[in-house]
Amino acid sequence: MIRVRDVRVPHHQGEAQALAKALRIMGIPPEEVVESLVEKLSVDARKKPEVYQVFTFLLKLRNETPYEKWRAALVSPPVDYSRIRSPFSHPPVVVGAGPSGLFAAYYLAKKGLRPLIFERGERVGPRTRTVESFWSEGILDPESNVQFGEGGAGTFSDGKLTTRIKDPLVGEVLQILVDNGAPRDIIYKNKAHLGTDQLKRIVINMRNTIESLGGVFYFQSKVTDWQLDGGRISGVVVNDEDRFETQTVIMAMGNSARDTFEALYEKGVPMVAKPFAVGFRMEHPQTVIDENQYGDPEIATYLGAADYKLTYKASTGRSVYTFCMCPGGQVIGAASEPGHLVVNGMSEYARDRVNGNSAVIVSVSPEDFEGDHPLRGMHFQRSIEKKAYELGGGGYRAPAQSLSRFLRNDSPATARETMPSHRPGVRFTELKGIYPEELEISLIEALEDFQKKIKGFREWDGVLTGVETRSSSPVRILRNPTTYESTGIKGLYPVGEGSGHAGGITSSAVDGLKAALEIVIRFSIIAKT
Repeated sequence: MIRVRDVRVPHHQGEAQALAKALRIMGIPPEEVVESLVEKLSVDARKKPEVYQVFTFLLKLRNETPYEKWRAALVSPPVDYSRIRSPFSHPPVVVGAGPSGLFAAYYLAKKGLRPLIFERGERVGPRTRTVESFWSEGILDPESNVQFGEGGAGTFSDGKLTTRIKDPLVGEVLQILVDNGAPRDIIYKNKAHLGTDQLKRIVINMRNTIESLGGVFYFQSKVTDWQLDGGRISGVVVNDEDRFETQTVIMAMGNSARDTFEALYEKGVPMVAKPFAVGFRMEHPQTVIDENQYGDPEIATYLGAADYKLTYKASTGRSVYTFCMCPGGQVIGAASEPGHLVVNGMSEYARDRVNGNSAVIVSVSPEDFEGDHPLRGMHFQRSIEKKAYELGGGGYRAPAQSLSRFLRNDSPATARETMPSHRPGVRFTELKGIYPEELEISLIEALEDFQKKIKGFREWDGVLTGVETRSSSPVRILRNPTTYESTGIKGLYPVGEGSGHAGGITSSAVDGLKAALEIVIRFSIIAKT
């Protein structure tokens, strides 16, 4: 195919106008085009309010000879899904139905290996009702909530698909999502997202595909023990009573599976504490963000709600940055332990709610915590979340404060207040003192800097809601970098965000998929020898 790069059109024009321009630039008669595909789409807002969409096209022509210098080198699909005879004496087990677990199970099922998938939470349908009950009434189910259940924590999020990893399997993950109902534009959009509403539907479709190929899902089924035989996995125990024999366990728990971390530690699975970050959620009206980023909030009608990404190096030496920005979204209660409070951000695909919100978080490292226990970062998270619950006054209302009051700044007399969106509600209170002094100083310096960078942040007094503590896993379960197998237990394969080897939907899915690929290759070789 022929590649035509960097075709710029005004923001209000779309693919048809851009394709027509591409053909004019190349001098290609329209009747010569057999097929056209968008390969990449980004937004150029450097000269706002003159904002452009920038397309790259792949064109299949009747005669490509005159355009040889623009021929695209297309990459073959990186994954072979042809069915094989199972090399396993018992079905492989996948623990967790979040992105890493689902994609690992998807590949295993496609290969004809009939995996067993154990998920401690509920299916998407009942899980959604359970979460809605928590948000409306403050009734927490510790086993099925925003963190636990089909689809993992990503099911209640903005559904971002951007990732910093460079891996050919990123494209494969996106294609699998499209095959299961995602819009095709996620393959080429620069900042693709799905939203919680799309994710729920896609997750169900993936489960149906896996089940149609012989995979079996067990919901409300927590793996509580791992049976060993000579240092190798021989089975798992579910809900403290049911035993399933297996020689292969893909551990794909999320970063909130604290009881599982503790059980693995007691089992002697090697793990270490790792860096993560903590902070608050910051909200402003989405129109303020749109105007700053596009120069005209009306442009969002064509391009969708704008986002932002801000960074700051504090005088303490710590990095502070915005994370998981949810344009046109809401702040949600994301607790998973009774008496502990944590918040997160969520958007639907349309991103059409009043506020935009982002985590504002500061880095912490294992050296910040006393002792050498690998779970000491997790213990720190718990202490902050317990404090936040108490500040909120119970019922999982979150502690909140206006940005100006937190910074001890006098907001302009004309400043308008941002209404917090957190469910199940907030209690306005003093946020200072939640974090240790050095972290607090770092956050204050960064927030003062961020106010200067986004036009309109001072005119609209933002609101901070606490606490954001689960930006990534506080622990890394050690594994062989080539085989993905635990360095301490044969047959155990820790993958994904909870294991400390990925972050976000796409990189977690890639990690699970890569581990499953390596497992099949390795066991197939063993079976042949």
